[in-house]
Amino acid sequence: MIYKYDDFLLLETYSEVNKQYTEEILKIFNNDEKFKTINLNHIRLPLKNLSIMFFENKNKKSITKSEGSYLNNNILNNVILKFYFPNNISQLEIKEEISHEIGHIQEIYDKLIRKKEHPENDYKESNHIIINKKLRDIRDKNKDFFVFCDIIYNTTSDELNQKVTSLYHYLKSFDIKDKKFLYNKYKISDIGKNIEEIKNIDFSLLHNKIQSNILKDDNVENKKLLFDLINEFNDKYNKSDIKHIYKFTKEKIDETNIDYYFNEWKKVILNNIKTFEKLLDEQIIKVITDLHHNEDLDYYDVNYKDYLKT
Repeated sequence: MIYKYDDFLLLETYSEVNKQYTEEILKIFNNDEKFKTINLNHIRLPLKNLSIMFFENKNKKSITKSEGSYLNNNILNNVILKFYFPNNISQLEIKEEISHEIGHIQEIYDKLIRKKEHPENDYKESNHIIINKKLRDIRDKNKDFFVFCDIIYNTTSDELNQKVTSLYHYLKSFDIKDKKFLYNKYKISDIGKNIEEIKNIDFSLLHNKIQSNILKDDNVENKKLLFDLINEFNDKYNKSDIKHIYKFTKEKIDETNIDYYFNEWKKVILNNIKTFEKLLDEQIIKVITDLHHNEDLDYYDVNYKDYLKT
């Protein structure tokens, strides 16, 4: 079974809170504050003691730490956001990073609310957190399988939702109400390039590389290492907060079904990208609609200068 359109978050529900919080955190950065703890009170995502930290770094990256977070009166407490930015980073890039992490905080909040409302269900971490943890274990053991798992990570519904959401500020910054123009700008963004790379992956080549010099020899230990990695990865994935349990991830993988396993993952990955592209189309339409709305507001702008006291 593969992801269906309804598995992905509806953008309209989360866009306003994401935009508002992104601007609030951007102000902190622009005020040259390296560390600040704040409360944010949007009814859709109330946050208390949100710690925000900015660090100088050669490469940009951002981290959401939620290990010590908890709900109290439906308010999420004690989340930590860490941002690592180079000196020459643009305001637009900063907005994208902030927006992406706000999306992950929204996921954490929603899952804690669900746990509170339905305590009979097991609370599980989201796909991207589970997979990201396992990637650290795989990285040094099999480079090619690590690349494959990284592709899975980058095409989970959680991660693709955040990619779409973070594109809002980037696309709106051009102030152009043309769908084709905005789509072309998406294609040259970091997110667009990443998605295009995944779409152009030769999965047969990657599959062969994963198995090269492992399955084609008689080294029992090397074979065991690969299949242990695959089955450990599947076990972690199945413990994440997925809406569907894939049959192929529940089976023990060995030489008899490894081809089937990789082919099924390929279907899931490419189907998720198709869904992402539908959401991207919605996001572009939303940007254009918002730009038209801003024009309407400007039309009704009132000038008070002639009525001021002298």
